[in-house]
Amino acid sequence: MDIEAAMETCLIQNSPIRGKDLKEKLEKRGYKTSRAQFYRYGAKLKKAGKLEQTNGIWRWLQGTRSKSTILWDPAPKVKFEVTQQRGFSNVQLPSVATNLVNLSPYQLGIRLKVWVFLGGRNLGLVNDLKGYYNGKRQIHAEPDGGGFGNGCFSVPPECVDSNEELSLSFEMTITDKDNPSKSPYRIIGSQTHRRKLNDWFYEPANFLEDDECFATPENWDELLSRFSLAGANLIDLEIERQQTSTKSVIKGVMMFRGAKKLQETIKMYVPDEFEAYLFSEALFEEKEAPFEKNDKLIWSGNKYLIKDIENIYDAYSQSYRIAKLVNYIP
Repeated sequence: MDIEAAMETCLIQNSPIRGKDLKEKLEKRGYKTSRAQFYRYGAKLKKAGKLEQTNGIWRWLQGTRSKSTILWDPAPKVKFEVTQQRGFSNVQLPSVATNLVNLSPYQLGIRLKVWVFLGGRNLGLVNDLKGYYNGKRQIHAEPDGGGFGNGCFSVPPECVDSNEELSLSFEMTITDKDNPSKSPYRIIGSQTHRRKLNDWFYEPANFLEDDECFATPENWDELLSRFSLAGANLIDLEIERQQTSTKSVIKGVMMFRGAKKLQETIKMYVPDEFEAYLFSEALFEEKEAPFEKNDKLIWSGNKYLIKDIENIYDAYSQSYRIAKLVNYIP
């Protein structure tokens, strides 16, 4: 029995349950538990409308967070701005210019995440290979004016010609470089684009759902559960490497769906329209990439050529590799 099924058996007639009690029941049955599993299960209960049980789990998770005794005084102040003015030039979508200024007396480390929303749909984190806008890389900001100016990233191409509202939500997780014992400080906000004026206005809110903000080491499992709801599952695929002429087996998800349909299914930005897509797990520096451009594969009797590849990011800043496939005729 998997751990979520075991969690279900611990619930009694939809009555409230404390996260601590649920944890103890599971451990008595021999299950190893993690905060990530409770987060996911709490989100599942919330979607099912079981609010009493959900609140019991959330309260326990909040209460078991590590707490620091060192507070920020004064609180850090950081200004993050998106604009269509870069230096002396105007930029047009999909390009977006950025400025980040540390207005605090502290030397800060900042992890910045920017999500793209089109017509209220979350297209995922900004696709940034260097990692400045998806939380992968820490930004160092000196006191009283440090940071960067004239930065730039791109929103997905479909945002350019659409008439739907384009918004960006951001989250900054801030640490004191000189005093790492302080609790991380979080700043959130959003900006919405005015298409006729080609500028942005600030909104003091975050458009992410509550259960989309937490980060876990097991987001690949979360992504697979979304695929399974769309009728696709994790399978073994044989890849023929173009560069070495060798073959290897990888685990991935094959989908015959358009990019927009995939976005609705997995709640992530999916680039372009191709005949099929192959998703693989996050890449690690010490491991070989699961596939590269011009590799070939066979699935369900059909031969495919990897026409292009791209790394994409989900709402938790985890990266995945997507292969854009076309039918291959030798």
